[in-house]
Amino acid sequence: MALPRKLIYPAVFSYDDGICVYFPDVDGCYSQADSTEEAFYMTKDALELVLEDYIFNMFEDAPKSSQIKDIKVESNQCVALIEVDVDQLIKRNSSKTINKTLTLPSWLNELGIKNKLNFSKILQDGIKKELGI
Repeated sequence: MALPRKLIYPAVFSYDDGICVYFPDVDGCYSQADSTEEAFYMTKDALELVLEDYIFNMFEDAPKSSQIKDIKVESNQCVALIEVDVDQLIKRNSSKTINKTLTLPSWLNELGIKNKLNFSKILQDGIKKELGI
């Protein structure tokens, strides 16, 4: 499955005592700000944080985006499209690591250490190859 390059979601900006923003298609994704410029920045950041949860399944279960024309707004609201670069999101999260325990025959472990193998890199490369990424 090919990864999407960009994900674009409509966000509803509500202008009251400041700006409150929500995504009709992305549950739990909200932001607020004092200026429109700050609202765009904070809203994109909030969306990226929520979408990080979908990296592990290659965005397969990521929320589907509504058509902007289908979103109804009130007089103090407007809709803007917020774009997330999937490649940048993955790169930014690639430095996060976890420890995994694995089992190897002792002779293989000793031979790998003797040959100064990077077990972690070999495992990562093998998993990426299996997943086709």
